[in-house]
Parts: sequence; C-alpha cells; structure tokens
Amino acid sequence: DTLKIMFTDGGQPQQIAVKNDLLQTSDTDKLKPIIEKIIAENPDVVEQFKNGKESTIQFFIGQGMQKTGGSANPEVLKKMFKDKLTK
Repeated sequence: DTLKIMFTDGGQPQQIAVKNDLLQTSDTDKLKPIIEKIIAENPDVVEQFKNGKESTIQFFIGQGMQKTGGSANPEVLKKMFKDKLTK
C-alpha cells in the first residue's frame, strides 16, 4: 500500500505509513483490551487451549489480526495470548 501511494500521490514512506495507519503495532497497552475481549468472547476455544490444544493459539492470533485490521504484530499477540491463557 505504501509503494502504491508513493507512486500515485508522492511522499515519504514513513509519513505515508503513519498517515494511513499502516504501521505494525507492538504496543501491549493498546493490544491488551483487544486480547481480553477476544478471550471473553470465545470461552469454548479458551477451554480447548487449557485442555492442551495449543493449535488454538492460531485462532486467537487470527482474531487479534482481524480486530486490529492487520496492524498488530502477530508475535506480540502470540506471546500476550499465551501469557493470559496460562495464568
């Protein structure tokens, strides 16, 4: 998206990314309420995870990516979900 905008409208990559909200976020303070909401909305999947089905973490990461419009860092999401679900 950034390159496309650069060619059509001009501008610097960093400015375009910031202006169009294209930067990946690793801000745990911003992601925490999203993660908590996803966990609260999916008790069945939480139970599956707690019963040893670790592949369900991919479901949670997918939900996090969807709710953030793809802007969340998936590795940060994975760590945050695992931390929250193993407490």
